[in-house]
Amino acid sequence: MTRRMTLVPVCLYAAILLPACQGLGHRHEVGPGRWDRLRAEVKLRQARQHFEGRRFPETVTLAGEAIAFDPAQPDAYAVLARAHLELGRASSAQRVLDAAQRVSVASADLHYLGGVLYEDRNQGEEALREFRTARQLDPTRLDYLLAEAESLVVFDRATEALTLLDEHDRDVDDDGSAAALSAQIALLLGDEGDAVRRFRQSRAVCSNSRIAASLFGDLLVREGRCTEAVALLEPLVEDAENGVGQGALRRNLATCYLAEGDAASAKLVLLPYGQANPDDIAAQVLLTKAALVVGDIVTALQASDAACRQAPDDPEVRFLRAVVLWKRGRLAEAAGDLYDLLKINPQDVEVHCLLAELLREERKPAAAREHFEAALSADPQCAWAREGLRMLQRAVDDRPAERSASLTSAPADNRP
Repeated sequence: MTRRMTLVPVCLYAAILLPACQGLGHRHEVGPGRWDRLRAEVKLRQARQHFEGRRFPETVTLAGEAIAFDPAQPDAYAVLARAHLELGRASSAQRVLDAAQRVSVASADLHYLGGVLYEDRNQGEEALREFRTARQLDPTRLDYLLAEAESLVVFDRATEALTLLDEHDRDVDDDGSAAALSAQIALLLGDEGDAVRRFRQSRAVCSNSRIAASLFGDLLVREGRCTEAVALLEPLVEDAENGVGQGALRRNLATCYLAEGDAASAKLVLLPYGQANPDDIAAQVLLTKAALVVGDIVTALQASDAACRQAPDDPEVRFLRAVVLWKRGRLAEAAGDLYDLLKINPQDVEVHCLLAELLREERKPAAAREHFEAALSADPQCAWAREGLRMLQRAVDDRPAERSASLTSAPADNRP
């Protein structure tokens, strides 16, 4: 971000006008060239102020006037090109850079902007060249370093990008972005331990970086470090509004709550988001699971229906719908879904076990036993199947013994 430069009109114009009033003998000290350069500086300062205030049309006008007064000022071209980019005028921005090149005006910022425009046109090699030149001209700018590293990643040169960030991390004032980017690259390279270390480094530099914190939380959830993830994600969810990234934050936090046995908190964090975003299948699946655990069948049915509308053939979605139908006593419908799932994957242990439970409730113990045994065949360690078979056997053992017909109906000739 360009530093704001405060304009003090009285002092400035005094500095400009007073020498011109001290006699013809000194007129040569403020000639037309210097006069124009002073005017250009004033216009450029005003253009920067308008740019920082996001008044981009005014920025275009003032930066253009600054260039007219002093065509050799690279910062004016850069501000003008940035304003055009903010207004969505990539072609106009390119014409500004072309004009600077024609008069042999160059700077690190102009090379960086050239890289942005090349990137916009999917000319990756040219973009990388411009970003690298910008960084070499001004090694202290963080955005130049990040742009070069990101371009290297695009070209499958992630290891080189990580080396670049490590070698130049002391050259820039990092707000946590470089460390966060290096963590993402480490993750891309498959080194999750190094990624965790780098994310922690990013958080140490700037704990207010929401993007880095969200990515770090995602990594912690994938690694099963839920206690640490919950501590990181809870404040982000509490402070944020339902906007970009809210789905990922809430899904990750709910996943950890479920893993830690806190289904009530999982339901609480997902319910408002799930109701507002019925097309988020992953959120609806998690909400269904949380609602089932706490016994809220109505919410479970609503969430599973929303997921089914979006992904009617997804195996997990259909399985959860079968669970909800089972809980509501709609056994035949639930069994139909489960038989369909077994056609897709005959080795699905959970489907076999749930179907066995349904058949047991329908007083079909032989069929239930068959599916529990199929589950054990697919997974000999399946506790659900072992317990199901034990319950079936107990039911057989507890059945009253039938009296033999010979004991209840003795022959007449044997009566006393």
